[in-house]
Amino acid sequence: MKLTLFFILYGCMQLAAGACAPGWLQFQTSCYKIEVQAEKQFTDANKACEAEQSHLAIIMTTEENQFLKKELMKLQITDVYKQFWMDGTDLTTEGTWVWESTGEF
Repeated sequence: MKLTLFFILYGCMQLAAGACAPGWLQFQTSCYKIEVQAEKQFTDANKACEAEQSHLAIIMTTEENQFLKKELMKLQITDVYKQFWMDGTDLTTEGTWVWESTGEF
């Protein structure tokens, strides 16, 4: 699976209990919110998601990756050096990646 990342964005994810809230996108049983308004470091993006009772996106399937890639393409971001924060981090041990919210990868 190939993941495409963009920099000033962050994506929040939460489980859908019915329909997603306005401004959120639904894919299967999850809701996603893609924020493009402000540049954030990983910890700030993570806190912004937590403030919305969610967490940074965890991409587990090719289908989920394709859905998010399609939604990002709709934003027509032309700077190829932009990245997208997800829940993966190596803050604890450099080079050892884990999902922040689960501790697994």
